[in-house]
Amino acid sequence: MITYDKGEQIKYIARRHKVAFFIETIFLIIAALLPYLAYLHGLNFWLFDIFTPSVTNIFFLLLSLYGIWLTLLWVIFFIAWSDYYLDIWIITDGRVIDVKQKGVFHREINTFRLDKITDMILVEKNWLGKIFNYGDIHVTLAGQVHKFIIAEVPEPEKVKEQVINEQRASLERLKSTVQFEEGK
Repeated sequence: MITYDKGEQIKYIARRHKVAFFIETIFLIIAALLPYLAYLHGLNFWLFDIFTPSVTNIFFLLLSLYGIWLTLLWVIFFIAWSDYYLDIWIITDGRVIDVKQKGVFHREINTFRLDKITDMILVEKNWLGKIFNYGDIHVTLAGQVHKFIIAEVPEPEKVKEQVINEQRASLERLKSTVQFEEGK
């Protein structure tokens, strides 16, 4: 569960681009259709020639195996969908919250303060990222070797600009708090 600091406001919420999930889904659909297409285009005759005594038993065996294959692909689709839907990046006025769903029952929630950001790099991995305007944002933090990666986010320039604007506002609030405490 994500807990917010008192007075913390959500400024922007980012998810992976729909195209990235669509590509995963296309591969699953192809994997679902391949056994059926192989059956239609002659693989069934080759199998029936080898096992001629009981053609109907082979047919039902193949049909059962295909049903198991489709069930397995459905489970993989559900895992991919839940990973897509539950991976989220929340930009607040003081920090970034990175929620990553890893599998069905494992979730990681990482946070970092905006004033700790030292560098942000935009990475476009492929030509689809250029066409559909999505990419990765690599965030480097002060004193850390580990980079936070906001993967396959739509409009990465907009997200980067939003983080930079919130970082500036956060630094201004910190400066005013420090000046207020020094001026007591």
